[in-house]
Amino acid sequence: MSYHYKELTTTQTIIINKTLSSKPKAVKIAHLIVLKSPEGISSQKFYPIQRQLILGRKDSADIALNDPKLSRQHFQIYSDGKHYYIKDLNSTNGTKVNGELIKEKKIHPKDIIESGDFRFEFNFPSIVPHRSKKLSNQHPSSLTINILTLIKTALIATLITLCAYLLYCSATKSFKTEEHRSPQSLNTERKGESWSKTQANLFYQMAAEAYNDGDYFQAKQFISQAKQFSKSVKFDSFDRAIDEATTLKTVYWGTVKTREEKEKIEIEIRPYLESAHRFIQEKALDKAVISYQEVLLIDSSNEEAKNGIVDIEKLKNSQMPTEKKETSSSALSLYQIINKIVAEADELEDQEKFSLAIEKYKKALSLAKKYEFNVNDIASRLLDTVNTFRDKTKTLWETADTLSQAQKYAEAKEKMIQILRMNPDYTPALEKKKELDQILSQQAQRLYSQAVVYESLPDIEGAKEKWRTILTLLDTSHLYYKKAQQKLSHYSSY
Repeated sequence: MSYHYKELTTTQTIIINKTLSSKPKAVKIAHLIVLKSPEGISSQKFYPIQRQLILGRKDSADIALNDPKLSRQHFQIYSDGKHYYIKDLNSTNGTKVNGELIKEKKIHPKDIIESGDFRFEFNFPSIVPHRSKKLSNQHPSSLTINILTLIKTALIATLITLCAYLLYCSATKSFKTEEHRSPQSLNTERKGESWSKTQANLFYQMAAEAYNDGDYFQAKQFISQAKQFSKSVKFDSFDRAIDEATTLKTVYWGTVKTREEKEKIEIEIRPYLESAHRFIQEKALDKAVISYQEVLLIDSSNEEAKNGIVDIEKLKNSQMPTEKKETSSSALSLYQIINKIVAEADELEDQEKFSLAIEKYKKALSLAKKYEFNVNDIASRLLDTVNTFRDKTKTLWETADTLSQAQKYAEAKEKMIQILRMNPDYTPALEKKKELDQILSQQAQRLYSQAVVYESLPDIEGAKEKWRTILTLLDTSHLYYKKAQQKLSHYSSY
C-alpha cells in the first residue's frame, strides 16, 4: 500500500482525491497500467512512458517495485519515434508479452506484460486525430434555419433577463456584519479553517489505511500530522488505538513460538549448523560465520550460532599477525582498504555471486569493528545481500521443483546451476544437481539406443534428431554427449 506523504496545497488535495477515486482519467501519453500485483489485486495504478523506461527491483530503475521475483533491472520499454518496443534485460525469471517469453519485441496497445508477480497493460493514444465529417455538401433547409434563429434569440433574451435579476438582487441585499470584524477577514478565516480540516481528514484517511494494513508505525506518523492541523477527539482516540495495537503486536510475536513452531525452526536451521561445523573442520572460518548468520536470520535467539560466531572471531584474531601490522597504518589508508573491499563485494553482488560477496562484506565488517570505524553501512549491505540471496535461492528452488514434477529435468538442472553460481558450496543444490544428472544420463542412454535403431533402418534424419536431443541434455564431458557428437559429425560429411 503506498501513501501520499508530502506537503499538501489546495491544488494537490484535488489531485490526491482523484488518485483515490476508482475511475482514472484518460492518459494522453504511452503508459503501463497495473492489472495485478504480488498481493493479487488490481491497483489500476499507471506509470507514464516518455522515450524509454526501465522497470526492476533496484532503486536505480525508473520504476522500482518490491518483488523478489523481479531482477534489479528486469525489462526496458523504448520508442523509435514511431513504435514502442520491450526488451528483457537478462532477467532471472524472464518477461512475457501476451503469455509468450520474449527477448525483444514490438508492442501494441492492450498488450499484456508479465514480470515476476506483476501484470501490466500497455497503452498509448493515437497520434492521428479523428477527422470530422465534411458538411459542405449538406444544405440545411430554410425551415431549419428559422428554428435555429428563434432558439438563439430566445437564449439571448433569457441570459439578459437573468443578468438583470442578479444585478437587482446584489444591489438590494443587505450585508450582515459582526462587530469589530470585516466580512473579508471572516471569509479568509473560514477558508483557513476549511483547508486545515481538509488536510487533517486526508492524513486521518491515510492513517486508517496504514492501520488496516498493519503498518502501525506509518499510521502513527500520519495521525500525528492530522493532529497538527486539527484538534479532534477522534484523532486522540485513534492515536491511543494505534498505541494499543502496537503493544498487542509486540506481545503476540513475543509469545507466538509454540513447541511445534520451535521444532519446525530446528529442522530448518539444522543444515546450516551442520555446514558451519564442517566449515570449521575445514578451517573455512568465513563460510562458517555465514552459515551461523543464516541460522540467526531464521532464529535470532539461537545461542549456538551466537557463541559460534564469537568463538570464530576470537580464533581469527589470534591467527591474524598480518592484520596487527595494519595498526601502524594511517586511518585514511585503513578507510581506503575497507572501502575497496566493500566495492569488490558490491561488484560480486551485481554479478549474483552472493557467497563471495558475503565473505567480502564480512571481511570489511571485521576490519571496521577492529579499528572502530562506523559499521552501520557495511552491516546494512551485508544483511540486504543475505536477504536477497535467500529470496533468490528460494524462488529458484521452487521453480526447479515445479519443473522436475513436470519432467522438464534439463530446465530444472539449469535452475540448480544458477543456485550453485550464487553459492558453489550449497550442499542441497549439489545433491539435487547430481540427482538430475543421473536422470538425464538415463534419458540420454535411451535416446541413443533409439538412434541406433533409426540408423539401422536406415532413417538417418530420425537418428540425427535423437543425437541432437542428447546434446541438449548432457554436459560436454559426458560419454553419450561425445558419442552423439561423433555421429553427427560423421553424417554431416555425407
